[in-house]
Amino acid sequence: MIKNIDDLKNTIKQVNTSIQEINNFIGPDDPDQFDGSDFMIGLPIGYIRTAEYFRQQIPFIKDKDLSSNIAYTLQLSDFYCWLFNRTNIDLTVREMLIKNGLMLMASICETIAVYVTKGIIGKSHAFCARIDRMITEELIDKDLAIELKDLWTKRKGIHLYELDKAEFNKYKYDDYSSAVILTHRLIDTYNRKQQGLKK
Repeated sequence: MIKNIDDLKNTIKQVNTSIQEINNFIGPDDPDQFDGSDFMIGLPIGYIRTAEYFRQQIPFIKDKDLSSNIAYTLQLSDFYCWLFNRTNIDLTVREMLIKNGLMLMASICETIAVYVTKGIIGKSHAFCARIDRMITEELIDKDLAIELKDLWTKRKGIHLYELDKAEFNKYKYDDYSSAVILTHRLIDTYNRKQQGLKK
């Protein structure tokens, strides 16, 4: 049982040693015989919140399937946070995880923007054009709109063929953290609108 910081540090050292030994034994080819659950390292229970928890956070989404799909994406975001906060993944792989996290948040924001403008703004509008229309229709404030468009610019790396240089030293954890906060601000905006509350 971990009772203090020293216990925590020692336990982490033991875990790291054990994981390395597991990897050394299995080897880089990852033979099929080790695909069973008996050979898998468990993810701690409780860090990734349930889909139902996230569905309850977006009551303004009345479409049950859409609500669930957003919830599943937010669960994946929790997993990314676990990787960032509990593992020493570093360098380019860390940046690629951050990039994919930005894409997750941008996807959720785009989905919310399309959903709340149904019948007001056509589906043919690109994301930034939709955000501009949302300002005009007073569906969103300018500060939030600027941040949403900035997030959309950051997620452009999804199209690898459009990149004009290597994606090295480009993505920082603060970018991802800010994107998560922004996404929840957008969610909160429409939860409050549903409740008839002001900003």
